Amino acid sequence: MSATNFRKAESGAVIFSDYAGLRFTRCFDRVPCILAMLLTDLMHFAHAQGVDFESCIELARQRYDEDTGLIRDAG
Repeated sequence: MSATNFRKAESGAVIFSDYAGLRFTRCFDRVPCILAMLLTDLMHFAHAQGVDFESCIELARQRYDEDTGLIRDAG
């Protein structure tokens, strides 16, 4: 993992930890459960702001692929 990608992962960890500390102490499988809750809240936020969440996800995938050098199968 490059230093830049490591910093991006650290930034995500800070956001995740802050969010997780709010109310999610009873999730059985903590990381996937909390991450799903965070994404759900972000979906609601995007909807309230009139933003297409799916296009944000696609843009995030593209940026992640660029960061990691991943080439996805078009099929």
